[in-house]
Amino acid sequence: MDSILERVRGHTRASSGSREFREATKRDALNLLEKELDKLLSTAQENEKEKSRKEFAGFTQLFGRFLEEAGPSVDWDKIEKLPNDAVRDYDTLETPTTDTIHHMLNKLVVVKLNGDPPDTSPKRNEPNK
Repeated sequence: MDSILERVRGHTRASSGSREFREATKRDALNLLEKELDKLLSTAQENEKEKSRKEFAGFTQLFGRFLEEAGPSVDWDKIEKLPNDAVRDYDTLETPTTDTIHHMLNKLVVVKLNGDPPDTSPKRNEPNK
């Protein structure tokens, strides 16, 4: 376990100097995305295909813009190494008290981001019997 932690803490990213390689990788990524979206579209129900096609086209365009962004998305020179105590073995963690768990759960917020409409089924609004 110690050797894994040492590798995680000591990892540094080496940048590639080959512009051609990066450009080819971007083209390959976009081509692969388009192929996979075509496969996915072929599984859509007929009445959903046009809507899905438009959504996929929008996503492909957005992904293409992401690939065209100049410069690194992360400045790796500014990333600091983890402190020695940042990664801990699960067995070394203390078991929280019930009050601590209750306090943490009071702060918990769940946000649904997938855009589905809320459940409006009649059974959801019926009181429990």
